[in-house]
Amino acid sequence: MIVLEDVSVRYKKAEDEAIKSLSTSFRKGEFICVLGKSGAGKSTFIRCVNGLQQPSSGEVVVNDVSLTTLKEEELRKIRRNIGMIFQHYYLIPRLTVMQNVLTGTFGKRKPWKNLMGIFSSEEKEKAIAALKAVELEQFADRRVEALSGGQKQRVGIARALVQDPYIFLGDEPVASLDPSTAIKIFKLLKQIHEEKELVTIINVHDVQLAKRFATRIIALKNGELIFDGAPELLTEEVMTEIYGEGYEEQK
Repeated sequence: MIVLEDVSVRYKKAEDEAIKSLSTSFRKGEFICVLGKSGAGKSTFIRCVNGLQQPSSGEVVVNDVSLTTLKEEELRKIRRNIGMIFQHYYLIPRLTVMQNVLTGTFGKRKPWKNLMGIFSSEEKEKAIAALKAVELEQFADRRVEALSGGQKQRVGIARALVQDPYIFLGDEPVASLDPSTAIKIFKLLKQIHEEKELVTIINVHDVQLAKRFATRIIALKNGELIFDGAPELLTEEVMTEIYGEGYEEQK
């Protein structure tokens, strides 16, 4: 369970708030897509959910724990079980696929083991299982820099999987991929979501992807929550409210 209660975020020297008095909650099993124009507050919203951004006011609660009151070390413990998937992958190009996936275990290990690159058989087995889940086990020893964009994103998903997450977060994870690959990645995310019974929240710019895969869609505009409902309720009128009068011409 994730609860945001009257959350506002104002960055230093910014005239307007990035998030304005946002209140909502998410339950296990929901696959949520977040829509909104660039600058609507989507990335700030995701960062609030995993504690990377502290609200200026309001409260974020994850599994009955208020992130707002935690110190950084306590926040890191919470993030151990929050899988985060990024648009730009944030992989280490010169390391192998397996080595990159194993970095997903770092939050639960002693720092000196991470520095030395010492992993147990159980950790390696978990990494192999994650690679099998994203159909990349045959690339385990290949350097990441040799992979395609879609394959790199699958490595990012596998890295998140080894955390044993109860929450999956994505900040525009398919924005740099071609439409066919983006659909494949979303199918994979939805499959993992259903198998693991996660809460999944993904920022996405492609409205059709959101309508196809989400069980629930929310939309932000100028930092405010302006839509929260089922995909079938996302009418042309709502889309115009989200994206402006030029939405129909841009389709």
